[in-house]
Amino acid sequence: MGHSNQLREFVITSQGIRLIPAYIGSGRVFTGSARLVQEAKDAAEALARRQAVELKQGELSAKREELETRIRSLRAQYESEEKEMMRMILQAQNVETRLDLDATELATSRQSQGSSAAKQNRKRLNGAQA
Repeated sequence: MGHSNQLREFVITSQGIRLIPAYIGSGRVFTGSARLVQEAKDAAEALARRQAVELKQGELSAKREELETRIRSLRAQYESEEKEMMRMILQAQNVETRLDLDATELATSRQSQGSSAAKQNRKRLNGAQA
């Protein structure tokens, strides 16, 4: 390719002439003061993008923390309800066990009363026959 002033820029300084690459931004080639303006504009846009990313990362972090707090709260609520339910289940089991024992004792008591009554009836019957 032949020489093009759009590929390089000549800058005259107190140290002499410097050859620097042209600035290509937004699909255009910039030199001189337009280059400085475009570089500043691109730097500001890049800073704004970085800040937007940081803001989104902060929002995401805050949402994650909120989610974890809600999960901890739900777990604590579940554990509390689980303890209460376990207490109620144990209480119901104890009542059921007590009812079974009472029924067994009642049946045993009736059998012993029944056999005592049967003995007394036999004695009466035997006494009447004799």
